[in-house]
Amino acid sequence: MASYIDNVNDLMLRQQPVPPCEGPKLQAFKYTSKEIEFIKLLSCDPRSEENDFTAGYVFEVRIDKKRFALKIFKFHDPIDTRIGWSTAWARRVTDETLTFHSDPFFAECRAYGRINQYYEDLDDKAGRRNGTSRPRLGNTKRRQLAVPCYGYITVSAEYETMLYEKFGVSEWYRSEAEETGEVPKDPFRALVKELVTSPISVLNPSRMVGDLKKLRKLGIYVRDIYARNYKAGFLVDFSIAWTAPHWCLIEISPFQRELFKNEELGMFDWMMKEEGIKTFVRARRNRKYCRKLRSSDKANSEASSV
Repeated sequence: MASYIDNVNDLMLRQQPVPPCEGPKLQAFKYTSKEIEFIKLLSCDPRSEENDFTAGYVFEVRIDKKRFALKIFKFHDPIDTRIGWSTAWARRVTDETLTFHSDPFFAECRAYGRINQYYEDLDDKAGRRNGTSRPRLGNTKRRQLAVPCYGYITVSAEYETMLYEKFGVSEWYRSEAEETGEVPKDPFRALVKELVTSPISVLNPSRMVGDLKKLRKLGIYVRDIYARNYKAGFLVDFSIAWTAPHWCLIEISPFQRELFKNEELGMFDWMMKEEGIKTFVRARRNRKYCRKLRSSDKANSEASSV
């Protein structure tokens, strides 16, 4: 096993912010010593083909008498990222950087780390305006940008048998050495999120596109805009997000960078169409409509000058 993986596992066991690289980091969940009661599998059937393309499994759990959504991630090999990109600039990046930027677990940690830092900055400003030395978090009104994440947690490998027996979950992509017992199994990596029970995915398109654009201003490019990744109109999945600074945003050309950045805006508009949502809201400018407006403005200007 790479030494940087050993180091980050040690950091997580000591409940330190991760990942240990430049950029945003996510704090540990504060109830890490509490027993986890697994109630229900919320994600897709582990026997389905769709499961092959997911980053992990989401469960409804109870921790310290409170219900949460717990996303447990499959293990990731940086080789998979290299195969996925298979370009010269991907080969210039170290395995450590690929892991901390592109491993779905760390991708979500970085995105939520940036989001939570944004909230903290808003709270600090609110505290200063109120003349208090510390922000009063419970009284701060702030715009939610995504389903809240309360931090990461490590889950003992001892849960693996129970998860298989109770939910049929078995595909974790562990290393061969772990599977054969040559080395001890690493604990699972997971994120604790707010449990959203609403069956509705798309809600309030105007706010949704505003949230997406705000995330982009914060340097978070979600790149996976589908209805399945929304709960009650809020994003819940950042497993392939690029959060600046990110190796892709640094290595690729400016032209490619803009293509990748703007692709998600088109995905948002396509999602609205696929879901049958009737709205005038667009993430990407309607160039045909803009040309029509410009033509109308030009005609009006010429008419007024006569």
